[in-house]
Formats: sequence, structure tokens, C-alpha cells
Amino acid sequence: LIESEQTRRDINQCLDESAKKTITLTENEDAYKEKLLTQLKAITEENLSLKISQKALEEEKEQHLSLIKHLNDEKGSLEASVAIYKEEKIDVEATNKALIEVQSLKKAIEIKQKEDNLAYAKEIQDCMTKKEAVDLENKALRDQITELQYANNKQKNEQQESAHGQEISTAKIAVLQRKNEELEIQAKEVSTYQTLIKEKDDIIAELKKKIASLQLEIKSSLQEWATKETILVDRLKKTSEENLELRRIQDELKIQIERLTSASITTNKKLTAYEQLICGNEDMNALADQQASSIEMLYKEKDKLEKEFVSTIKHLQIMEKRNFELNKKLNNTLQTMRAKGEQAEYLKHYLEEYKSKNHVYIPVGEDVIDNKLAEYINSVSDPLGVSMLFMRERAGIYHFGTKRIFIKVEGGKIIIRVGGGYLPLDEFIEMYGKTEIE
Repeated sequence: LIESEQTRRDINQCLDESAKKTITLTENEDAYKEKLLTQLKAITEENLSLKISQKALEEEKEQHLSLIKHLNDEKGSLEASVAIYKEEKIDVEATNKALIEVQSLKKAIEIKQKEDNLAYAKEIQDCMTKKEAVDLENKALRDQITELQYANNKQKNEQQESAHGQEISTAKIAVLQRKNEELEIQAKEVSTYQTLIKEKDDIIAELKKKIASLQLEIKSSLQEWATKETILVDRLKKTSEENLELRRIQDELKIQIERLTSASITTNKKLTAYEQLICGNEDMNALADQQASSIEMLYKEKDKLEKEFVSTIKHLQIMEKRNFELNKKLNNTLQTMRAKGEQAEYLKHYLEEYKSKNHVYIPVGEDVIDNKLAEYINSVSDPLGVSMLFMRERAGIYHFGTKRIFIKVEGGKIIIRVGGGYLPLDEFIEMYGKTEIE
């Protein structure tokens, strides 16, 4: 209702304003004719100033166009530098990948080298043990050979010994010589093993030298790429800042160019209008046409006001319909509120009847606290129905309405924990029962 009254007031105000406008428009027609004559003189003076300003604007426009061309050239050079930076960045990534592969290869070589060194050391140790054993055997055989030679010489000198003994000694000497040859072969194998170990050590040393040289080359290349990357990052930052500045200048120049072009268009329009007005009879005809156009504009504005008046009336009708619907909804809400009030009265009456009835609390099993509480509730008259608020959660913990309380029995009496102390059950019900019932 308030909105509909406000809209009515607004509509009446709009109607009054439209009526005033129509009156003022009719009164201002004569004054407008006089203003046109005064404007003709001002237009001729403005015509000269506009021609001068047009020349200046054209010169400024040419300067702006040359500046835009220069900025576009700089933009192309910046884009080329950005493309070069991207290519260099791709090269840096490729070198990083190669470096990672070299490091992995280096780790594999080191692992293989350690394994080979361990195997070579084991072989060398075995060879050394074999050599020591062979040397010992060789020494023993040499001792035996010397002894046998001494015995043989002794036997030759002594011709008393038999031929059978000589054959046995010669056979023993042959066996010892074979063993000596075998020992010499084993010694040669040991020397060959030692030469192989030396060759492998030389190969390992060469590999270490190559790895060290590769590491130095990789470090130098990484340093070079790092310096190049920092230089490129700095260049990219500078170019991005310059690009932003150039874009800002370009936007400003575009705005200025648009403003200048619009100004030049308006000036051209004004010049053409002024040239038409300057010509004698043609000027009068133009004035008559302008007056006719102004009258047409007034009629158009009058039609517009009439249309606005019709639209306001339609809006007023819509608001009245909306007001009727709102009244209907208001009546429906009032009816629902009355029904809810009756329902609330019924619930209050039912609650009072339930309170007037005797409430029996049934304890849980052998819980001493619950049995004591049931004994108290069932023995005391409770007109307010406070005893209905007790609900057991577990042993010693209950809900009293919205509160969660701790109960225990001391000296045959029930006490309830409140804050840092305890209250008897009677005092607790007197203190909190009424509020929880409400």
C-alpha cells in the first residue's frame, strides 16, 4: 500500500512536470528564434577559429601517426627478441637434460668401477696366495733337488751303490723337474695377472681423467648457461616493462587519436553547417528548416510525454493489481497466524494437563544413583513437572533439560556438580528447574 501510494505521488509529480514542460516549450519558441539569430553571428566567428584549429589538429594527427609507426617497429623488435629468448631457453633445457644423463652415466660408471675394483682385488689376493704357495712348494722342491743332486754326486763317487738306486734317484729328479716347470708356469700366469691388473688400473685412471674433464666441461657450460639465463631474464623483464609502457602509451595515443578524429568530424560537421548558414537566402531557408525541425522536436517531445503519461497510467494499474494481490496474501497470512495461535493454545493446554498427571520414573537395573533418583522423583509431588527433565545418558551423567549434569550419592543423599562444587538435588531443582521448564 505504501509503495502504491508512493508510485501514485510520483506519477502525479511526473504529470505536473510534463504539463509544465509543455507550457515552457510553447513559451520558449519565440525566445529560441531570437537565440538562433544571435548564434549565427557567433557561428561565423567560430568558423574561422575552427579552421585554424583544424590545421593544428591535422599536424598533431600526423605526428601521432608517425609515433605509432615507431612504436609498432619497436614492438616487432621486442617480439623477435622474445622469440630468441624462447629458443635459448629450449637449448638450456636440452643441456640440462644432457647434464642429468651424464650424471646418471657417471654414477653407473662409478658403481661398475667399484665392482670391477673389488673383483680385481679379490683376483689379485687369490693370485698372491697362490704365488706364495707356489714359492713355498718351489723352495721345498729346490731343497729336495739339491739334496738329490748331492746324493747323486755322492752315489757317483761311491760306485758301490747299485744301478737300481740310480734309476730311482733319476726318476725322483725328473718328477721334481716337472714340478719345478709347473711352478714356473704358475709364476708366469701370476705375472700375466699382474700385467692385466696394471692395464685395468691404467684404463680406470684414464676413465677418471675423462670423467673429471667432462665434469669441468659440464660445470663451465652450466655456468655459461646460468649467466646467459640471468642476462636473458633481465632482458625479458626490461622488454616486458618496456612493452607495458609502450602499450600504455599506445592506448593513450589511441584515445587521443579517437578524440581528435571525433573532434575533427564534429568540426567538419560544424563547418559544413556554418557554410550553409552563411549563404544569404539559403541561410534563411536553413533557419526556417531548423525552426521546423525544432517544432518537430517539440511535437516529438510532446508525443513522448503523452506516451510516458500512458505508461504511468498502465504502471499505476499494475501497482493496483499488485496491491490487491498483496492484500490477498496478507489475509491468508493472518488466517494462518490465527490457526497457529489456536494450535499453540492447544499445546499449552495439553502441557498443563500432562504436568498435572503423576510422572513415574523407572530406574535402570542395579544403578544405585538411578534407583536413588527414581526414589526421590516418585516420592515428591511435582506440580511443575520438573522431574520430567531428568534423562539418563550413562552411570552418573544425566541431561536436565538443556543441561548436561554429573550426579553422585554421598551419605545417602543425591548431590549434583555445579561449577567447582556440589549442590543437593532440592537446591539444584529450585535454582534451575523453572528456567529449564520455560
